[in-house]
Amino acid sequence: MPDLKNLANRLFKIVFSWYLLLAILVTGVQLGIEYSTIKNTITSDLVALGRSFAPGVSDAMWTYDQSLLDSLTKGIAQTAIITGVRLEKENGQTVSVQGNIPAAGEIVSDALFAPFQMHVVPLQSAALASSHPPHVLGKMTLYSDRSVVLERVKNSFVIILINSIIKTAGLWLIFYWAITWRLSRPLTELSDAVSNLDAKFDDGDPVLIEYPHRDEIGALVASLNDMRVRLSVSHRELEHKVAERTRELEEANRRLEALSTTDGLTGIANRRRFDEALENEWNRALRVRQPLALLMLDIDLFKNYNDHYGHQAGDECLRSVGRILEANSRRSSDLAARYGGEEFVLLASHTDTERAMHLANVVRQSIESLEFTHADAPQGQVTVSIGVAVMQPENGQQPEMLVRKADEALYCAKNAGRNSVMLAGDCQGDAEKILSP
Repeated sequence: MPDLKNLANRLFKIVFSWYLLLAILVTGVQLGIEYSTIKNTITSDLVALGRSFAPGVSDAMWTYDQSLLDSLTKGIAQTAIITGVRLEKENGQTVSVQGNIPAAGEIVSDALFAPFQMHVVPLQSAALASSHPPHVLGKMTLYSDRSVVLERVKNSFVIILINSIIKTAGLWLIFYWAITWRLSRPLTELSDAVSNLDAKFDDGDPVLIEYPHRDEIGALVASLNDMRVRLSVSHRELEHKVAERTRELEEANRRLEALSTTDGLTGIANRRRFDEALENEWNRALRVRQPLALLMLDIDLFKNYNDHYGHQAGDECLRSVGRILEANSRRSSDLAARYGGEEFVLLASHTDTERAMHLANVVRQSIESLEFTHADAPQGQVTVSIGVAVMQPENGQQPEMLVRKADEALYCAKNAGRNSVMLAGDCQGDAEKILSP
């Protein structure tokens, strides 16, 4: 989350840096104008004072009363804006000097920041005032140095400074309120709202951020809400596509699994599925101490039937046998499978010898009742031979023993004339004779 305090601080620094620079510039201009105004005022005051003091000084110069002249110049020099007075005769001889006057050789000018201001007042005799041209007795020069101007400017500067402080404080408070309530606080609320948005999308409408004002932040909030809606729509579309692809993949996996464990011709389990089921059921029977039965079936003289009636008839015969076996594997733990060629197996858990033999005879009779004509068979129709093996697994025994017993019984059944059911152990001698090399 962005540091909003730093953002506010940066804005404060930027605004008040420029404001301070502008305030200094404006204050400088104000002081310059004030300085010029005060200086012009002092010049006018010097003129007025010179006009006021000239008659008395002129009379003293006419009588040339030195003590009176000194007293007059001393009094004039003590006037508020006058810092120095010089009296000179007509020939330039200095008569009296009082106060602070420029040093010899120091240039006095009317420049804005010159150290002295002065006003020269000609002194004329009142007795000869009507003469033409007037009789000039000398001149009186009134001086006012820069300290007088600065003293008055100082007062104005204090007023300007107080005014600037008040305006600065007011502006700071206004800006603080504006930044805090109109920028920093809304941005903080916006940041918190974005942080609190759940990254996960549900099936409902997305939670939108609320902001009441129609400004730049409002535009940003609107953009975020629009993005949120579009992301929600995209997310739902993506979830739908993922779910659809997942279903397709699961269906493909199921089909692939079925193809890998199902016989393509008969539609029942194949040898691979049978081997897995036999291993699982053997281990379960070992745990629960229950018998496990296996029926191994072979279609009698199937090669002759296939050669005589063709492969299509042979395939239909195999499919019919598979359907009968599938119909008789009623429990979920039972499994009918094509073992290979014309051989089939039926695995039945929790099945003892009596039930296994009954199941085998039901299967044999069901296939016989199909009445598929078989000219080369002794009965003239398709029949099967079935070997039955029942075992209660013990530790140290392997499931292959059950298969071997069923296979032995099957050969006994075929050797006994076909279309028969034989239980493993009932023809042990014949089986050993048939299977021995």
